[in-house]
Order: sequence, then structure tokens, then C-alpha cells
Amino acid sequence: MKGPDRTDVVRAAPAGSSIVASTVFATSDADGAFTLVGVDHAAYDVTAELDDRLPAVRANVLRGARNVDLVIDAGQTLAGRVVDRRGAPVPAFTVVVRWRTGVAHAIAATASIIDPQGRFALRVRPGDYELIAQGRGCAHSVPAWASAGATELRLAIDGGPTLRGRVIASDDGAPIAGASVACEVIGLGHATTPAAQRLESARGPLRCAAARRSGSR
Repeated sequence: MKGPDRTDVVRAAPAGSSIVASTVFATSDADGAFTLVGVDHAAYDVTAELDDRLPAVRANVLRGARNVDLVIDAGQTLAGRVVDRRGAPVPAFTVVVRWRTGVAHAIAATASIIDPQGRFALRVRPGDYELIAQGRGCAHSVPAWASAGATELRLAIDGGPTLRGRVIASDDGAPIAGASVACEVIGLGHATTPAAQRLESARGPLRCAAARRSGSR
């Protein structure tokens, strides 16, 4: 389970909990053996991770358990490139891989990647998947469908529509220079505040927020 340049990382988190502070980590040795110290909770979800392999998970492992085997599967590759609409590589992006089976389309894998050529490679279980790439800002690719083992995928990111506006003061309407403006895709809720307004775009509603920098007016 370990090669010259590869390390198994094993972690145990309290079963059913997302409390990072209670997570315990270890590294497997040349024989694949590991010891997790300080497991104070009653049960843990134990995970082993290794580059270029699928994670192995054992749920609800009781503290003090012995002979806990975590079997890591090589899985299959989904690989390709992320490009813009001109065909140029996108150097920084996130790829989300979802199962195509079932109504929920659960996420099977996700990775944030920096690569000058826009290349990505993820390990997945056999099956059919939907892939979406998202670059900086709100742009994302048209969904692509592929089966595990595909290695020549091409995900094209569209720059998306442009949103323009002004930042002004609430008291007198004077323009404010130097404000940092950000936007994110949101759900279809109707809650708004003066600093976060819903706007419609071709990709759905957006929430945009402006923050005044110190000393700006």
C-alpha cells in the first residue's frame, strides 16, 4: 500500500460528525499498518486516502477495535482538459463529477486544480458520470457525460453574461470607489438585504455583495 513516493493517510472522524477538531490522523507504514491514538469517542468513520486511488472508508468503527482493514481500490480514470470558448487552456478550475444514476445525481468526486495546460485526472468507480468544470467567477462548462475510463474529455468554460452596476452610498447616493464586489449563484429564495441584491442572469439568480475598503468613500 505504499511505494517510494506514495503515502497512505488514514484519518478517523467521530461517526456521523463533521467536527474537524475531533479528527485523528495517522500514516500507514511499509506494511500498510497504522495506529490511531487518542480516539476518545465511541465510534469513528475511518478513511484511508492515497494519490491516484479511491478512498477506502469503514463506518462506525468502535474505539479500541483491532484488525481494521481498509481496502483501497485503484478505480478508473476520468481525464481531459478544461478550455475556454476560444480553445485556450484554463489554468485554474474546479471539476465536479456526479453519478448519472438516480434522481439526486450524487457527487462522486470533486477537485480544485491548477495546471497551465488545463489538464485534470480523477479516479472514480466504474459507471457513467456527468462532469462540470467551473473557472474563476461564476462561469461553468456545459455538462459532459462520460463513462469511467474516458481520458480525452474536453470541458469548455463559457465566460457567461456580463453584469455591470454601480456602488453608491446609502445616505446620499454618492459613488464609492475602491469597493470590492463579488457574486455567487444562489437558490431561488427571496431574502435580500441592501448589500446583497438578487439579480437574474442567463445562468440563474445571483447574489452580489459590495464591501467598502477601509478609508474609501
